[in-house]
Amino acid sequence: MTTLRIQLLGTPQVYVDGEVAALDRRKSLAILAYLAVTGRVLGRDSLAALFWPDSDQTRARMSLRRALSSLNQMIGHHHIQASQDAVELVASPALHVDVAEFHRLCADRDAAASLQQAIALYHGDFMAGFSLTDAPDFDIWQSQQSEQLHMLLLRALQRLAQLQQAAGDHAGMADTARRWVECDPLDERAYEHLITALALLGQRSTALRQYESCAETLRAELGVEPGEPLRKLHASILAGELLPVAADSPPIAVPATVAAPPDAAPIKVRRRLWPETNLPRQTTAFVGRTQEIGAIKQLLLDTVDCQLLTLVAPGGMGKTRLALKAAEECVDAFQDGIHFVSLEEITDVDGLHTALAGALQLPLQNRQDVGRALIEALRPAAMLLVLDNCEALAGSVAWLAALTTEAPEVKILATARERLHLQNEWVFDVEGLRCPDLAPAGIGETVRRLADSWQEYSA
Repeated sequence: MTTLRIQLLGTPQVYVDGEVAALDRRKSLAILAYLAVTGRVLGRDSLAALFWPDSDQTRARMSLRRALSSLNQMIGHHHIQASQDAVELVASPALHVDVAEFHRLCADRDAAASLQQAIALYHGDFMAGFSLTDAPDFDIWQSQQSEQLHMLLLRALQRLAQLQQAAGDHAGMADTARRWVECDPLDERAYEHLITALALLGQRSTALRQYESCAETLRAELGVEPGEPLRKLHASILAGELLPVAADSPPIAVPATVAAPPDAAPIKVRRRLWPETNLPRQTTAFVGRTQEIGAIKQLLLDTVDCQLLTLVAPGGMGKTRLALKAAEECVDAFQDGIHFVSLEEITDVDGLHTALAGALQLPLQNRQDVGRALIEALRPAAMLLVLDNCEALAGSVAWLAALTTEAPEVKILATARERLHLQNEWVFDVEGLRCPDLAPAGIGETVRRLADSWQEYSA
């Protein structure tokens, strides 16, 4: 059996038994990439519609048949299994897909070696330089994959820098942070790691110059100054409080080789895939419910199995305000933000998809299966979704279950008048605010002060 290696991170390349396979059709390459990344059995009709949207079904299926025939001639007939209605890229020891390997390595978040291998695999953006102008849905899918994989790269760089810092590998941390800054020059956390590493390596002047470079970038691109953590770090270096590590420090346990590969395609500098956290601003103070907020935070942040938490209460009990307040206090815990979606007027799953895509600013209007596209987009995300007024979404339960299964780092805080009856749902019953005992011994300190003030005023 011939070996097949599909490289999609960077300029797409296909290797058969170690030799570059020159595919004679661009759509053959696109179909192979789509089969390799989705890893599913796909219907012929859906593939034909995706790649030949302007043709009728008969012509589109004929074009698909020709493209598959061309593929089989180039890569061997045993890699693609095709029936009258379906097509599949057969998983086997002879098949190697860099995107699948990248996902596997990134998932091993506590192993520096795995993260380094993942970062080394990233030769550039997904299918860099490739597009199909006559297949817009494929172009949208390709763009989403590119954003998601870029996000995974950033997360791997951040985690590796943290591991290297914990191990005392400041040289490795500096290398990792440099690539992090290169890939996301608007992330202050990347600069913070780089500047810290440089200072600990005794490169004080370089660290200070790096701070100025960061400040200039933020002013030019966002019109803002560096945040408080970076300003404090800058001040501590100026004051001589952050001293280099002694040369006789314990040996470093974590190697670091995270520079971009020499043949890497340029990575596009982009703004974040997700919009900023969009929690509605509250114009009145939030009073009480300290214990409830603490319990909700503990469930969302410290309970691994709690991926969907529903606040349940009759109307008018303050579910929405409680959810928003708890979400506000979790805002730093979710790398991809917290996103509020009002479902008050939504009655079906299509409406849920539209509302969610709108809140996340995802251009999915022309996708044939918006629900599947949403799940694919959210799969690598680490965010909290606040879904308000879910009582009319009984028909959306299956989709929400699929989302929580396939996007393990997406958590949902829902409000509803009754539970959603999902298997993995956690339910938090919201009770009314307790009224204090009105007996003299139970009057609160605030009430006593008001009474004293009135007595002084009326005396």
